[in-house]
Amino acid sequence: MVKKKNTEGVAYCIHALTLFKNFVYTWYGFPIVSCHWENLPLVTINGVGIFLETVFIFIYICYAPWREKIKVGLSFVAVVILFGLTTAISAVVFDDHPRRKLFVGSVGLTASAATTASAATDVYLLFVTKKAIHTKSPEYMYSYMSLLSILSSTIWLAHGILNHDLLLASPNILGITLGIVQIILYVKYMKKGGTNYNNGDEQMTC
Repeated sequence: MVKKKNTEGVAYCIHALTLFKNFVYTWYGFPIVSCHWENLPLVTINGVGIFLETVFIFIYICYAPWREKIKVGLSFVAVVILFGLTTAISAVVFDDHPRRKLFVGSVGLTASAATTASAATDVYLLFVTKKAIHTKSPEYMYSYMSLLSILSSTIWLAHGILNHDLLLASPNILGITLGIVQIILYVKYMKKGGTNYNNGDEQMTC
C-alpha cells in the first residue's frame, strides 16, 4: 500500500476483527482473567499483534478513499467499545477466574470464528484458496505462509491442551485444517503446472 499509495482492495474489516481478537486474547492472558501468569505468551504475542494491526489500520486510513476512511474509523471505534465492554463485564460481573476465563474465552472464540481462523493470516489464505481453486493455479498461494499457519496453530493448540484450556485450544483446529488444505492444493496445482491469472479486477472487500 505504501509503495503504490492505495489500499489495493484490501479488506479492512478483516484487520478490524483481528485487532479485536488480539485485544481480547491479550486481556485473557492477564492475571485478572487467567490464574497468575499462566498465559503470559498470549499477552506478549497478541500485544505485538495489536501494535502491528494498529499500524496497518492507520496506514490504510492514510491511503483509503474518504468513504473508506470513515468506515475504517467507525470500525476502529467499534472495536475499542466492544473490548471495553468485554473487560468491564469480565472484571465487574464475574468475581472468580474460572467464570472470567469462560466469558472472555467465549468472546475470543467468537472473534476467532468471525475471522474464520485462529491466525490473522488464515483469513487471507481463505481468499487465496478460493482464487487458486478458481484458476487452478498456485500463483497466489504461498506455501511458507501455510506452513507457518500450521506451525502457529499447532503450538497454540498444544499450549491450550497442556493448560487444560479448551477455549484457547479449539480455535486452532480450524487453523491447522486450513493450512493442510492449503498445502494439498499447492502441491496439486503445482504438479499440474497451473495457469496464469490476472487479479487486476479482483479485490478483497468486506
